[in-house]
Amino acid sequence: MSVDAAVLSNAHDAVLSRATPRLTSLRDLPAPPLLGDRLIAMADTRTATVAVVQDLRHVSLTDESMRAELEVADSLGIRTMAHVLLPLGQEAGEGGLTLYSQEPHLWTSEDLGLAGFIGALTSACLTSATRLAHEKKAVGQLQHALDSRVIIEQAKGVLVASESIDADEAFGRLRDQARRRGVTVRSIAEAVVNNGYRPGPQRLPMPPRPRSTHASG
Repeated sequence: MSVDAAVLSNAHDAVLSRATPRLTSLRDLPAPPLLGDRLIAMADTRTATVAVVQDLRHVSLTDESMRAELEVADSLGIRTMAHVLLPLGQEAGEGGLTLYSQEPHLWTSEDLGLAGFIGALTSACLTSATRLAHEKKAVGQLQHALDSRVIIEQAKGVLVASESIDADEAFGRLRDQARRRGVTVRSIAEAVVNNGYRPGPQRLPMPPRPRSTHASG
């Protein structure tokens, strides 16, 4: 299997990575990748996950946009293209690995099997990377929540000691100030712990006016 360049893209046609080991003209490959999964419709060799056009110069198309892309491919020196479907999981959907070569190439069953293997390996790596990114994000959110809880408890302790109030009243003051200022409870708590800020008593809502008991004359 002779491959001069490769472009990895996701289901939204965003280019995730590109490699141009020998075909330097492909450093300026457009995004989304040329033809990409639309290559399947014009493939002369395919498996369940791999579609190949052996020689782009022998392809005849009526679709203007695809013809234009073929012209771009020809201007870049591309003669053979293959597209490998990559299942990236439920959230990411399908991606693709598009392979390019400068020479027309008769892909054997061994080549197709190798392309499928590369695709499966790439898919597994991307899926693992996506899962790891989600896990890191979740850990970060949990850590932020824990840090917020710690500083709020510290602020409550400061107010209990300095203002001679109970813990519920201390938290009520933090919450009341946060609402009045349009900020988070954590930011008020940080001001209490780090800057000596002392929020005053909570503002209680005004009681409703009693209705008149006198009958109208």
